[in-house]
Amino acid sequence: GSSLKLPYVIHYVRSHVTLQRIIMRVFISWSGDRSKALAGALSTWLEQVVQAVEPWLSVDMAKGTRWSPEIAARLEESSIGLICLTPENLSAPWILFEAGALSKTKDALICTFLLGLDPSDVPQPLGQFQHTLAEKDDVKKLIQAINDRVTGSGGKMLSEKALNSVFETYWPSLEKELSQIAGSSIGKEPKQRTQREMLQEVLQLLRAQERNREGLEGLLRNPYLATGATAFGTPTGAVTHPEEPQTGLLGIAQEKGTAQKFGLPMPPSSKGE
Repeated sequence: GSSLKLPYVIHYVRSHVTLQRIIMRVFISWSGDRSKALAGALSTWLEQVVQAVEPWLSVDMAKGTRWSPEIAARLEESSIGLICLTPENLSAPWILFEAGALSKTKDALICTFLLGLDPSDVPQPLGQFQHTLAEKDDVKKLIQAINDRVTGSGGKMLSEKALNSVFETYWPSLEKELSQIAGSSIGKEPKQRTQREMLQEVLQLLRAQERNREGLEGLLRNPYLATGATAFGTPTGAVTHPEEPQTGLLGIAQEKGTAQKFGLPMPPSSKGE
């Protein structure tokens, strides 16, 4: 047949071929409630600032999807990995697993995002990655690095002017969320007391117990209680030493368990124990 003319071919291609927008995938790793909240905030914010990226975290998986294959595929596809670290998940197995998998991804940019942490707080192997603090200047450097990577992935990066404008527009919303997550009690573990603190508490209890015991003994030996002691079956002067069997005030205290509380001797039981 006759050959097609070039203008017709160009018109046909433009009419029937849809050019797909090139997306750069960002894998966001998290473990624990606060880390999850941080990952969600970063995911939403990144899409607003750099629209050429597609953030992904494990909560985005469809129900019924097999866990490991889906995550493995996302890890392999991602050009950037963000690891959301909080004081609670520095040694979380899942964080370490995903960080290790990300480090094996060729030419991937891997950063930790620290909330409530300083770089010096991060142990190895997580300490080998570039750290981003939850502060405006550091987050801006991260966004600039991500924007630079867009071109390398075949996408169109934002100009410096456009990026600065978008960043300044959306930073206040992220800053507010970061502050709320940092101050939230979700996922926080109770503070572990040091051995010194526990020993000090034991010492204080022992001292209080000794004071109470001395106070009780002094009360029982008070001469003004001598006449009252007979009302409980104890002759005047019968209260002598805490180790002797008592039938008056001290005996009553022992029977009620008060003597045990203050470290005083307990009377023999009726079973001869």
